[in-house]
Amino acid sequence: MWPFGKSATDSIKDEMKKYPFLANQSITFTERGGTVYWNGVVANDAMKTLLEKLPVGINGIKKVDVNSVTVLAPAEAQASDVETVDEATIQEAIDRNALAKNVFAAFQADVELRDDPIAVLQSGDGVVLKGAVDSQHEFNLAVKLAQENGANRVMTDELEIVENAKAKAVETAKAEEAKKPAYVNLPDEYHVVKPGDTLSAISVKYYGDASHVDAIAKASGVSNPDLIKVGQKLQIPR
Repeated sequence: MWPFGKSATDSIKDEMKKYPFLANQSITFTERGGTVYWNGVVANDAMKTLLEKLPVGINGIKKVDVNSVTVLAPAEAQASDVETVDEATIQEAIDRNALAKNVFAAFQADVELRDDPIAVLQSGDGVVLKGAVDSQHEFNLAVKLAQENGANRVMTDELEIVENAKAKAVETAKAEEAKKPAYVNLPDEYHVVKPGDTLSAISVKYYGDASHVDAIAKASGVSNPDLIKVGQKLQIPR
């Protein structure tokens, strides 16, 4: 996506790669219209908080929805496919990006900067600003707000001044959105089993009726449709 060359989805995947334990969680996400929708099950509240904070700071992301993420009871977590991660490790991951999140929040609260395509990444006690602003005034304002919100260093090598940056960002976002499937499916092709789920109910959720149980089971490698586990990732064939 202009001016970064990466979509919001790819940027979120890059953020997830920074934390190897996320690869073993029963979670998926999709992004639509600037909102990130997480889906799945996690073993504790700290992991859910991390998912809520992870996409903040990425250009184009305005909102994060974790309503479809279920926190398992300890006994359910032990019996599921969800890897348990201690809360201290998760909190360290949250704290590692706290400065960038604070600076990004300040940009979103500012009437002049909130619609500019700016991403904020953390680097030690400083932040890296990437993207574009409309004017030198907005450039200076971004640096000032970053400093006022705790950044000891503000790196701007990848922050450009581009005429009509806001309008160009809107046009690009519309073009990216138009490429996505017309249906809204959270997530697009997978469902993470939650407590109480059945294949019949999952079929109804994604197709409107229960006639696709066998198709889901076959695509997901489920030999017995009556035996699915909490945390198991099922493919929803389209």
